[in-house]
Amino acid sequence: MLKYREQLEEAGFVEIVEYSYKWPINRWPKDPKYKEIGQWAYANFSGGGIETFSLAIMTRPKEEGGLSWSKIEMEVF
Repeated sequence: MLKYREQLEEAGFVEIVEYSYKWPINRWPKDPKYKEIGQWAYANFSGGGIETFSLAIMTRPKEEGGLSWSKIEMEVF
């Protein structure tokens, strides 16, 4: 679970406001607004965006929440 609020409080920030949004990643939603958001999100991911996210997560050190893989290990996976 992400703990951004707690991290900001520990850093000394006050009056923190959190917003939660629905962000579909495909065109399955019935609501036209979310269907369009999903289509754009899918286009971003399918065009190589998912590789960028995966690389960031999988190659980070385990101490930072990653898997400590090399770029080559991630690409093979």
